[in-house]
Amino acid sequence: MVFKETRKPRSDAIWTYQEFLDKCDAGEEVCSDIVAILYPNDRKGFKLCARDNAAPGDEHSVWYGAKQLWFRTIEQAMTALADVPHLNQRVEINISKWQQAIDP
Repeated sequence: MVFKETRKPRSDAIWTYQEFLDKCDAGEEVCSDIVAILYPNDRKGFKLCARDNAAPGDEHSVWYGAKQLWFRTIEQAMTALADVPHLNQRVEINISKWQQAIDP
């Protein structure tokens, strides 16, 4: 079985990559509330989402252009996230829907 994709999130639950960067660069005291969340998929890599801890319960998918932002490896994700100014130092990996892909 393959990791099941959820349907496209509401438009208010989407941040573009630039919005994600802007929220993180809004000021150190604000940005420490922004947490990156990675959702692993055995075939695609790691999907980037973010949560604003100042507004509990709001999780946002991070999109680049018209597509959900994915990283092929954890190293690629960490390299990209390390360059985000004032991002919370904790990065979550959510494995709640993880299932290893089984090749036919």
